[in-house]
Amino acid sequence: MLKSYKYRLYPNKEQKERLVETLDTCRHLYNDTLGRRKLQAELYQLSIAKQWITVDYSEESK
Repeated sequence: MLKSYKYRLYPNKEQKERLVETLDTCRHLYNDTLGRRKLQAELYQLSIAKQWITVDYSEESK
């Protein structure tokens, strides 16, 4: 049986704003990448693999 832990955060106002900003950036980045992959899949009749998304952005950050 696997255990899981849940933690409750109580960020202050500044931390909340920073967290929302960071999550928005992540959401936009993911959606943009997914949109590009869908377009490529349509144009080149390829399947979309989760690994593609991970590989592309990890290579760009180097």
